[in-house]
Amino acid sequence: MGIASVCINAEHRGLGYGAILVRSAFDLIDSGEFPIALFQTSVFNFYKKLGCTASNHTFVNSLSGVSPEKPPFQDKYVMTYANNFSLPNEKIDLLGNGY
Repeated sequence: MGIASVCINAEHRGLGYGAILVRSAFDLIDSGEFPIALFQTSVFNFYKKLGCTASNHTFVNSLSGVSPEKPPFQDKYVMTYANNFSLPNEKIDLLGNGY
C-alpha cells in the first residue's frame, strides 16, 4: 500500500480533506489489515496530529550498489503509524529505496 504526494489546492487547505484521505489509509492499519505504515514526509506536524510518530531508527538499502549505508529516504522525517506493532531496535534494511 502506498500514498504519494498528498497535496491539497491552496484554496482548500485547512478544511480537513488531506486528513480524510490519509485517515482512510490508516484505517487499514487500525483494522489490522496492515501492521504498520512507514513513510517519509516533510510535513511532520500534519502527520503528528493524525497519531504518527517520528522514527529514530537507522534505515539502509543494501541493494544500492553506490552507497548501501546512505539513508534510503529523501524527506526530512521518517514516521510510522502502527497498531500494536514496533519496529526492531536495530538497523533496518529496506532492501530498496524508501518511498
